[in-house]
Amino acid sequence: MNNLNLEIFKLINGYKNQSHLLSFLAIIIARYLIFLVPIYLTWMFLKKDNYFKEQSLFSFYSALMGLFFNFVISLFYFHPRPFMFHIGRVLISHNPDSSFPSDHVTIFLCIGFYLLTESKLKLYGLLFILLGFTVGLARIYCGIHWPLDIMGSLVVSMLAAILTRYLEKTLSFANKYIISFSKRLKKNLSNILKKKYLILIFLLFIVFVSSTYLFYMEENGNFHVVEKNVLYRSGQLDRDEYIYYIKKYHIKSIINLRGKMPNKNWYKKEIQLSKKMNIIHCDFRLSSDKIVTTKKLMKLINMLKILPKPILIHCKAGADRSGLVSAIWEYYLKRCTPYKAKKQLSLLYLHFPYLGSPSRAMDKSFWLFVNNYSKKFNTN
Repeated sequence: MNNLNLEIFKLINGYKNQSHLLSFLAIIIARYLIFLVPIYLTWMFLKKDNYFKEQSLFSFYSALMGLFFNFVISLFYFHPRPFMFHIGRVLISHNPDSSFPSDHVTIFLCIGFYLLTESKLKLYGLLFILLGFTVGLARIYCGIHWPLDIMGSLVVSMLAAILTRYLEKTLSFANKYIISFSKRLKKNLSNILKKKYLILIFLLFIVFVSSTYLFYMEENGNFHVVEKNVLYRSGQLDRDEYIYYIKKYHIKSIINLRGKMPNKNWYKKEIQLSKKMNIIHCDFRLSSDKIVTTKKLMKLINMLKILPKPILIHCKAGADRSGLVSAIWEYYLKRCTPYKAKKQLSLLYLHFPYLGSPSRAMDKSFWLFVNNYSKKFNTN
């Protein structure tokens, strides 16, 4: 079974010729499709008919039960993620926790299987099941889940949906209180709730704008100017993007924040291109989910000082590690205030340190550095 699991993973994840568009879509699906769940449940709950309100709540209970089962499984069984074995290519960062089963897929399938038992909502059930497997494929493609994790979610979700259906009468008591409370709340917020469709449209607009912005950032390699003619930042660029930016901004040095990876194709191509275009190439490994010591950052600063400029720094996505180094550059070398320098670590560059994200380590690293040198620079 392990061999089959590995072979299927390689088939989905290990494409030799990577498609930037397919990778971009996989990242969007793997990371952000989950936000459709609260949008759907909220839309259902805001309907006038109590039937839809109850089905929204039952769907929520089913998903909650599935996540509880996953938590119990994780207490007794730990299955490392593919990147913990250094297998496959990884497109998105993730905590090195147990991969079995997938929480994202479980949520979609729990809701899907429960809705499938309702004659009026079977179509929605099928849609959620389809979305669940799509998310599962995307997360395998991105290198953070095994095919077996998706199968585990399938079994857990069916059990959760069945148990939710079995406990419907018991859970209906809770539904009555929740629906009653929501109606009282609706009276107090009638003017807002009358515009529920406008709110939904606004949420969809935000999703559309965010997706468009993410697509743009993916297409331009998340490339930005930190200091004109001195320092630039980006994500991992392909050959054409490197050539374009090197020629346009007359780049003379590149610092790879992902570290030396001689067995990786992207690293080999980057080294070859640097030699061909007479660019000084340096490797300086940072981790996006671990706090970087001030001592290590000072070594990097000394490297930045002596390298020929302009310099291009890059990590994988150009959001976290590149953001930290850019913030340190502005604070330490440009003498900007820490709050102005900290803007280099922002959502505009796709840095997302919220909701328990491991990338918060970059923010902590920055403020640790500031605390150590604030008196010296007197910028507080």
